[in-house]
Amino acid sequence: MTNFKIKKQTLAQATYQKLKTLIESKELSEGKKLSSELNLSKMLDVSRPILREALLRLETEGYIVRKHGAGTFVLDSKPNLRSGLEKLDSITEFVTERDYQIGTKITETLRAVQDQKIASDLLLETDQKLVYFQRVRTADGVAFSIDNVYIPEKYLDEQLLEVQSKESMLEYFDHVLQHKIKKSDCLFYAENANQKTAKQLEIEENQAVQIMEQTFFNTLNQPVFYCKTTVSNTILQFYFVRNR
Repeated sequence: MTNFKIKKQTLAQATYQKLKTLIESKELSEGKKLSSELNLSKMLDVSRPILREALLRLETEGYIVRKHGAGTFVLDSKPNLRSGLEKLDSITEFVTERDYQIGTKITETLRAVQDQKIASDLLLETDQKLVYFQRVRTADGVAFSIDNVYIPEKYLDEQLLEVQSKESMLEYFDHVLQHKIKKSDCLFYAENANQKTAKQLEIEENQAVQIMEQTFFNTLNQPVFYCKTTVSNTILQFYFVRNR
């Protein structure tokens, strides 16, 4: 294996980053078995506890898998994200905190729409308008979700045009509009991707995808916007912690 020693003072973060780079550059290719912990720690010139910390993070993020009695192997280098659903987090923060570059493609621009069910869920009066846009979110350039966002017209701000293409909608409401988001009512289910969805997420048609339909509420318990998110199972998986 190539000599790729790193400075001792950078410790676990640099060890993780170095191994991640080797995997993404295919120097450590998919399916390759890693050297033993002892040999790998010598090649990286770090202690075994530091190496274990880096390997644990790589395993958590889906870069490697440990097989009992067989060793540690490299998985597909596409982004692999896992998150619990117990806490309402910004997808933008979630992705960037894991050292991926978040990106956005606007696939349907902002426009007025009519949807009686969503308007009712958002408690809109008959004379209040609803606006909509669609965007595809990416991690390191790989599409992982589609957001269909519905917002009452009264919450439109000139900054929304910038936010919808770059930022978190939670941040928009929290900081631009000063309507801090407290919670969401979430319906979570699976369905098969149609042709359009498959093309946007770069997956096979009829492949299973995860759907989250969420109505978001501010601290006054007022519904402020609705979002239907379609998630690629190959990139982002959700899980629940269930206590007895």
